[in-house]
Amino acid sequence: MEHFADHCAMCHANDGSGDTLLGKNMYPKPPDMRETVTQRKTDGELYYTIQNGVRLSGMPAFGEEHGTGDQDTWKLVLFIRHLPKLMPEEQKEMGRLNPKTAEEREEEKEEEDFLRGDNPPGKDSKAQHSHCQGEISDNSITVETTAKGTGEKTTTTVVIVADTKFTKNDSPATLKDLKVGDRVVIHAAKKGDQLEAHMVRIWALKGAARPH
Repeated sequence: MEHFADHCAMCHANDGSGDTLLGKNMYPKPPDMRETVTQRKTDGELYYTIQNGVRLSGMPAFGEEHGTGDQDTWKLVLFIRHLPKLMPEEQKEMGRLNPKTAEEREEEKEEEDFLRGDNPPGKDSKAQHSHCQGEISDNSITVETTAKGTGEKTTTTVVIVADTKFTKNDSPATLKDLKVGDRVVIHAAKKGDQLEAHMVRIWALKGAARPH
């Protein structure tokens, strides 16, 4: 798991779906390794692909001359076999193992602190808004924020798409699980003239275990 998260997930995603910024912009795109096209390959075929790469694609050779030893390659083969049964807690752990810059680690810490209520906006916070309220429909979340100091209001609508993933207290969830009073972090990207959510993290503080 550690080797996959550190070396492979940038293109293949932690869950093997290939749903990453790099993966989506490759030609050919990385396969969804949870599907039968990959899973029906023999262990030897998977080993060969990892060691030697795929010509005319973004898949490099990860053989011993490139830093991946024989034992590590076989561990990757076993992990690929496990991908269809990967649990949410395993994906969360892999997220901690993914390569990150110092800035990304700081942003991740601020997100966790916000969700569990340890870091409300204040003078030492980077947050520029002191109040937030929103409306939810079947296909969007509209958020109105009030800037600290000026009181200026900004309205942002984030569109929910088929690929949007939801978690609540780090367990799989749906939009219907979002309740009044929950803390929410939305990861979204600009697509055309709209913001599309690719991850919505919900956290219910009352009576819930805290993230760690």
